[in-house]
Amino acid sequence: MEKLKIIGHPRLAFICALVWVLFALFTTTIGGASIHFAPMAYQLGYFLKVSGLDDLFHSMGFIFVLLVLLVNLFVFLCNHFPHFWKFLKSSSAPVIQTKQMMGVKKQEKYFYAQFQTQMGREEFRDLVRKWNWSEVRNAQAIRDEGGLNELQLAVQKFRISAISPLLPYLGMSLMIVGFVLQNFYGFRGKMIADQGIKTDYVESMTSVRQNWSTLSRFGQSFPGFYHLGFEIENNQMDLEYYPGTQVVRKVSSSIDFYQSGSIFASHQIESGHPVYVKGVGFFQTQIEDTGQLNLNLLVTDKVNEVRDQSLTLATRTLTELNGFSLKVLEVLDGDENLGLTARLQYQEKGRAAEEFWIFQKRPGYDLAHRKSSRFVFMINPKNPQSKRLSTALMVVKDPGLFWVATGAMVCVLGLFLQIFFPFRRYWFVWTSGKVLVAGWCENHFFFRKKFEKIAQRWVNRLGEKDPHVKAIKLEVLTE
Repeated sequence: MEKLKIIGHPRLAFICALVWVLFALFTTTIGGASIHFAPMAYQLGYFLKVSGLDDLFHSMGFIFVLLVLLVNLFVFLCNHFPHFWKFLKSSSAPVIQTKQMMGVKKQEKYFYAQFQTQMGREEFRDLVRKWNWSEVRNAQAIRDEGGLNELQLAVQKFRISAISPLLPYLGMSLMIVGFVLQNFYGFRGKMIADQGIKTDYVESMTSVRQNWSTLSRFGQSFPGFYHLGFEIENNQMDLEYYPGTQVVRKVSSSIDFYQSGSIFASHQIESGHPVYVKGVGFFQTQIEDTGQLNLNLLVTDKVNEVRDQSLTLATRTLTELNGFSLKVLEVLDGDENLGLTARLQYQEKGRAAEEFWIFQKRPGYDLAHRKSSRFVFMINPKNPQSKRLSTALMVVKDPGLFWVATGAMVCVLGLFLQIFFPFRRYWFVWTSGKVLVAGWCENHFFFRKKFEKIAQRWVNRLGEKDPHVKAIKLEVLTE
């Protein structure tokens, strides 16, 4: 028995990786078992968690196995690629030994058909070379000794597909590179973005190897929560319902991204249409009603003569805008004469903060009483308040996605070539009184019918030149 080597032999690495994957799935499942459902399983899961073995997918041991597998695949490709390269550089098919095909020891699987004919050598050569069929075209003489000696002509089809068996190994190598990158530099988490409120932290759903700092509030650290490096604000959410129902069909959120207090990007995130900012992907998932209301205002800029700009604010949340900051201190229902009443805190750059009231049914009140202010406000008379919604965003950073996707496409390409465009060869051999047609293909199962069709076309073509042609046998030679 041939000695099994680790380096350059992918089977052992595949077995090792499979064992680790199964063990990781086992530990993950056991670690999440309920104490009421399986006390022993819970205790085992607790032991694995304390030992640091409950998340083997992100452990250094599992990464080591993936790297061993990658090295094995790389060595395997290096060992086999020179053979394929040498083959691709060669332009002619090898000479077949007809005696070997006729019953001596066979090393490969062949299909062959043998015919009796009185056709001469040169007539046979012209018949093969002038056969302008898509499957058999441009035949080359690979053995031509003249006289009554044997004449062999050969055709090779889809030579480039000969490298297809290596493509799955190459694709697997690229996918492993992607998995390793994802493990070291990837991230998956979620964050809740309340409408009108800025947030800069994300809850991790995987082991974090980012350079993000742990969330800290009021001197207390919160493990599992990390600062994103920039802030996001959910300005507005639009819901689209199915006709005649209250079932949400589509959700879109208008998100502003802040760095050092300034907006550097604004995006509309919709269900199924994520956006990527600084290499981090944001996916719209679910929405919730916070049970609170937003105040809808109309803003007038007297300097730029811009009137009735829409502005939605959450209560007791400071909002930094272009040239001023605004905070809604409280909102009252008011009476029949004033309507909805709001107390605001307003501050322009370089000036002291001031507080004032505005009234739904007195839209010109602020304009008349704060004449020196650049910005004046009034409550939107048509829609004074709206529900404050929050959205759950899936936050993903996947640097290995490109490599995994490329590797998957390479694997699919290799399988596609092997199934639909397999490398195949045809030989046409003339000896005095007999003609042999042979075929070989990597995909033996699908090739049989194709070869039978070729043999039938060939006998019809021979019959045009020699009416007395006779088929002797059609067989498949195996080891």
